[in-house]
Amino acid sequence: MTISVITVNFNHKSGLECTIKSVLCQNCSNFEYIIVDGGSKDGSKEVICNQNLSHNTILKWVSEPDSGTYDAMNKGLKMATGEYVLFLNSGDVFENNHVLKDVMALNLQADLVIGRQLQIRNGKKRMAHRIVASDVNRRYLISNTLPHQATFIRRELLDSLGGYKMEYSIVADWVFWYDAVVNHSATISCVPIVVSTMEEEGMSKDIDQCRVQMAKYLCSQSQSASLEDWKERIEENAQAFQFRSATNTVFGRLLTRLAIYIGKRNSD
Repeated sequence: MTISVITVNFNHKSGLECTIKSVLCQNCSNFEYIIVDGGSKDGSKEVICNQNLSHNTILKWVSEPDSGTYDAMNKGLKMATGEYVLFLNSGDVFENNHVLKDVMALNLQADLVIGRQLQIRNGKKRMAHRIVASDVNRRYLISNTLPHQATFIRRELLDSLGGYKMEYSIVADWVFWYDAVVNHSATISCVPIVVSTMEEEGMSKDIDQCRVQMAKYLCSQSQSASLEDWKERIEENAQAFQFRSATNTVFGRLLTRLAIYIGKRNSD
């Protein structure tokens, strides 16, 4: 299993420095590192040029204007040679220095290898909800996405589907997940490895605009419902998922407390 780690950056020097450090600290050598910078003017290019590489890590990079994040991600994909690609964009970091070694040791062959992800909100870390492979289907993806910072994608699959569709300017990664899983039966493995930490910021925070673009894509896939109908379905599905997640969290906490209480009673 060989991996291409791809970082996309634009005028985010401090985030880029953190991301590069976390990648080059990985204690394995069987991966390549690709950085696609959008022609930053904040010193990001100099940060890339000044990196000292260790082991056999290959650093490929380009700094030139692009048409946005997904254009840059597609550029990185074209430069990649690994069996799998992982997009760890500027500001995202690996959770520890043995993430890649741990994932490679599993020797998985699935099209999508999904790990766990930590998210930072208001300065506090929290674990993103656990994804179960059997749950990732059409119904799930109508209102949910997968964490690209924690998902290793078989490069041949992403290539065969044409990379990221740039007409969906803020949900192209979601469009790929849907197309891969629903239309092309991509195989999935979920692993209990915390892959990355990300801040809950970025272009996908505009939920309303995300849902508009998602509805447009779903309309293109099925003429059985109008754009407004799809927007309503996405909203209803998202609310149902949030309720289930909250219920599972509360139920899990109650079970934990009950187990602790029973344990104390037995010890007494």
